[in-house]
Amino acid sequence: MQHLPTDAFLHVAGYLGVRDLKAISMTCHSFSKLVHHDESTLWKDHFYRRWNRFNFALDLSLPCVMSELLRQQCHTDSASYRFLTHLVQRLPAYADVDHTHTKAGHVPQHR
Repeated sequence: MQHLPTDAFLHVAGYLGVRDLKAISMTCHSFSKLVHHDESTLWKDHFYRRWNRFNFALDLSLPCVMSELLRQQCHTDSASYRFLTHLVQRLPAYADVDHTHTKAGHVPQHR
């Protein structure tokens, strides 16, 4: 496995799930460096896939702006995306419009 080209490893690793990606990164120092390297997009791709599966689709052509605190804590974009991947949850897909109007003091007017 040491002689596996980097591009081939990253291509195969791109098909792994989150648990498998974490597991393979613990098998050896070389794989860990490839998975967690700041230029690696493995965790970014996982974040976008999870977010798009659970919530609305994000436009991949737009940059994801990270907070300065997150960047300070995680040190690299790869680590930031790894952290964010584990935090993705389904957003509520409903809105209680009547409750919102009541709290805001609005009275809905019917035509």
